[in-house]
Amino acid sequence: MRTRGAHFATARKPLDDDVDVECAVHGRHRIPGGIAHATSVQERWTMKKHLLHAAVIFTVLAGSAALYAQGQEQPGGQWGHGQGQPMTADQRLQHMTKQLNLTDAQQQQIKPILENEARQMQTLHEDSSLS
Repeated sequence: MRTRGAHFATARKPLDDDVDVECAVHGRHRIPGGIAHATSVQERWTMKKHLLHAAVIFTVLAGSAALYAQGQEQPGGQWGHGQGQPMTADQRLQHMTKQLNLTDAQQQQIKPILENEARQMQTLHEDSSLS
């Protein structure tokens, strides 16, 4: 009498080229001459290792991209001054000199203009009636 859920294997005649063929495993029951669960467990471990390696690689790449993006931002903003702080007249003069290749004579002419502008901007910022 067959019990419910039992698996039976039918025997077949071996062929000449069946020398290296292993028998299959059905469910939890081992067919005589076969390998019990080693292949499927091994395949699961291999798949888990590949998935874990892919997750680690993804995490490392995402983290390094975030760190790279943070490293690109300078704390002083685009021109090297503090966040929310305007550049001083000297910093602006250095920047203009670098960008425009100003001579010493041109620097001497523009410096008082930049200093005057900085004083006027400071006065405007301190004027509470404009708020």
